[in-house]
Amino acid sequence: SSSAAPVVALSSFLDECQSCLAGFVDKFLLECNTASVRWQAHTLSVALYTQAQAREKAKILEVFWSLWHKVSDHGQRAAQFVDILGYFSVLECREENTAALNTYSLKAVSMLKNQNKILSCHANSSIYTSLAQLVDFTGFYLESDPCLVCNNPEVPFSPLKLSNLKMDTKYTTSTQMVKLTASHSISKIILRIGDIKREKMVRTINIYYNNRSVAAVVDLKNRVTTWHLAKKINLTAGQTDVKIEFPLPIVACNLMIEYADFHENIQGAGETLQCPRCSASVPVNPGVCNNCGENVFQCHKCRTINYDEKDPFLCNSCGFCKYAKFEYTVTCRPCCAVDPVESEEDRNKALASINSLLEKADK
Repeated sequence: SSSAAPVVALSSFLDECQSCLAGFVDKFLLECNTASVRWQAHTLSVALYTQAQAREKAKILEVFWSLWHKVSDHGQRAAQFVDILGYFSVLECREENTAALNTYSLKAVSMLKNQNKILSCHANSSIYTSLAQLVDFTGFYLESDPCLVCNNPEVPFSPLKLSNLKMDTKYTTSTQMVKLTASHSISKIILRIGDIKREKMVRTINIYYNNRSVAAVVDLKNRVTTWHLAKKINLTAGQTDVKIEFPLPIVACNLMIEYADFHENIQGAGETLQCPRCSASVPVNPGVCNNCGENVFQCHKCRTINYDEKDPFLCNSCGFCKYAKFEYTVTCRPCCAVDPVESEEDRNKALASINSLLEKADK
């Protein structure tokens, strides 16, 4: 029957590829630094065990116990693994599988004995014991080698204004390109739109990203292939709040926000424009204010005149938009990432960067 198919598939998988399950557990339940990923692997492992028959359950437990010797190398990262192992072992006790349980119990006791012996024989063990009687401390400050497990490498995501993250910005009449202060992992972007003018409202926004280090973001202006589309968002007319969540966090050094399509009020647009100096209504033709003599097509903020596009959505010099105000909040965290090496030029650039960092380290 169709309900038996998953059970048969699981049985075949465990018969032929126990090493695959061991590799999965090792990679995602022990080695992974991200707690949320470990909990997802925990959930999947429990689901596999729940769906398995008695013989498959014993095999799954055997796979987990085969990795028991690695627990001491992973410290607090092994919390989810040990939780599952304890749960599976307790269920096995109820099945009264005495031989297997005796073997697993000996493994557990042997591991604890070995680790206790290592701790007691540690060069600084007696010093820590003496210091603990004199002062209250929680760390092992006498160690010269950093621990790669208990240093808690997980940095939580936090919301930051895009204006506080940008190092460089370049505009066109419909896009904003932002170079971030460093490479960031971004999980969510929140947009608030204010001072909306009904003549022209955004219908579609495209969010692009890339992770290339550049001296200035203008270097990426005409390099279409370097940008990756992260999300396309459709807005209703007059919408003021937008939440953009990514299924997986994107890693970006640069962002490009494109205002790709618009809701336009044909009746209200194109007849008159507001003078940037005296705010008087000025006919589009000839576009010169009768009151103060100003050119009505200049930017209200920086006074730049775009002769190629008389009424752009964004000023291509300062990014000012007379139709709305956009405020972006990015939920992100700093991360380490490097440029991909795809050409001889990239290789030379990477080598130069490595040499520069080595020189700084020597100083």
